[in-house]
Amino acid sequence: MKIPALLVASLLAPVLVLHAGFAAAQDFPVKPVRIINISAPGGGSDLMARVIAPGMGAVLGQSVVVENMPGGTGLLANRHVAKQVAPDGYTLLVTATSTLAAPVFFKDPGYNFLADLAPISLLADTPFLLASNPSAPWSNFEGMVAYAKANPGKLNHGTGTQLDLPTLFMEGIRQKYGIKITDVGYKNGGAAFTRALAVDEVNLIFTSQAAVSASLQRGAKVIAVSGSRRVAAFKDAQASPNSVCPKWWTKVTCC
Repeated sequence: MKIPALLVASLLAPVLVLHAGFAAAQDFPVKPVRIINISAPGGGSDLMARVIAPGMGAVLGQSVVVENMPGGTGLLANRHVAKQVAPDGYTLLVTATSTLAAPVFFKDPGYNFLADLAPISLLADTPFLLASNPSAPWSNFEGMVAYAKANPGKLNHGTGTQLDLPTLFMEGIRQKYGIKITDVGYKNGGAAFTRALAVDEVNLIFTSQAAVSASLQRGAKVIAVSGSRRVAAFKDAQASPNSVCPKWWTKVTCC
């Protein structure tokens, strides 16, 4: 599988959106507001939604309820808000810019992100992290590649689905270095495969810093960071030249 040029973007950016047909009334809001997010409980978008909900409720003077709708790399939640709810402003969506990749995987995702949904705010700008399990015999990206070459087929990569940017990132690494790493899918997404990493059920995952934080506390190691800025929490990690990582990443920093 060749990586489409469209998917060069390297950041997982949670975005707050609503139905494009919404026109605010003077007395809005008069009932509770729902925030639907694309993650299972504990996932990156779920955490972001629950961080903003209390403050939003205080400003609006109404309850703000967070609901989880994982599945299809955000496809289910995006389609639900775009096509199945009234455009009255009472249903918001916390999604990720990575969901814009849907047209790459599906001829007809069932909605048009740009036409059916209206962005409200960029909530965060966070890189993907490539993390390895606590018992991994390597300490950096180059070590992982060397191990994979010496032990073909022994490494696996936890993913919520095979239709997302992290899986494509891993495919790029496989292509660049000629290594075999098997994808292992988890139905409940980020929260499930980050737990799997912490208990050595999988060797590698690509995910957000928020989603992987619990695994890091249990000994998981970050070996690569996407994006042009080093993550402050890993500033002491030894960096390797950017040429170590696939060229289609945008200024990737390897640890």
